[in-house]
Amino acid sequence: MNASDPKRRFFYHYRKMDGRMSVHFKGQCFPCQHVKCLVPCETKRNTQQPYLVLQGYATRVIIEKDTAWIQ
Repeated sequence: MNASDPKRRFFYHYRKMDGRMSVHFKGQCFPCQHVKCLVPCETKRNTQQPYLVLQGYATRVIIEKDTAWIQ
């Protein structure tokens, strides 16, 4: 990770139909079983599904063995 890497918005939520998590970053959706969030995040409530997501800013998301690492 480079200090000049731009931070971009991410969010993640539970997908009830799959019983898994879904991480969204740089316009892509990453389905995973576990999420390790290493940056600050906040809750956001929506009027449509998903009703509650956790969001923040990250420089990258790494998928490793069905775990999303948000950095």
